[in-house]
Amino acid sequence: RMANNIIKLKEIEQQLAQEDCTGTGVPCGERIHTLTLSLDWFIQDPYGMTIRFLDFALGNAITKGEKIRIAQRYRQSYYRKVSGGDSHITKGKNVETPKGHIVDPVLLE
Repeated sequence: RMANNIIKLKEIEQQLAQEDCTGTGVPCGERIHTLTLSLDWFIQDPYGMTIRFLDFALGNAITKGEKIRIAQRYRQSYYRKVSGGDSHITKGKNVETPKGHIVDPVLLE
């Protein structure tokens, strides 16, 4: 499924790269950026990969301190799961909020 998503994103990126949807001469594809992270990288370095993801996804929208706090919480949560016998990074990871949104419980703390 993930491989298919990556292929589809690349197809969209290529298609938009040929279009000027803003009238500024900048191709639409210039606004699409894809970050691919290996699950193995998250297992080996949950803190570092979380920081990398947050830098990519949020840029300067939140402070470095907030990114560090989120990454530390994620690392603690992950190691707690692994030490409890749950070796799969995504098993039981998401929870449903009262409004029906699916979120990472680490971000709710």
